[in-house]
Amino acid sequence: MGKNGRGGQEGQELYSRAMGQGTRRLDVDTQWLKEFGVIAAKDNLTPDQYPKLENSRKKKSSRSASRLPHSRASFSTKRG
Repeated sequence: MGKNGRGGQEGQELYSRAMGQGTRRLDVDTQWLKEFGVIAAKDNLTPDQYPKLENSRKKKSSRSASRLPHSRASFSTKRG
């Protein structure tokens, strides 16, 4: 186990289970997530597919964010 207790495989598995989150580490089991209806990307995608999926998500989210209307707080209002 690493200095901080999470660096090793066992520490990472304990941490991810305690937090209820999967991990990208290929040497840590994430099959337990299926109990909660979640399939970890590393269990469903090849290492080559994962970066392609991440990049396509980033492109979609940046396009969506650019279409959002500006917040009302960003406009000054005059009261008088």
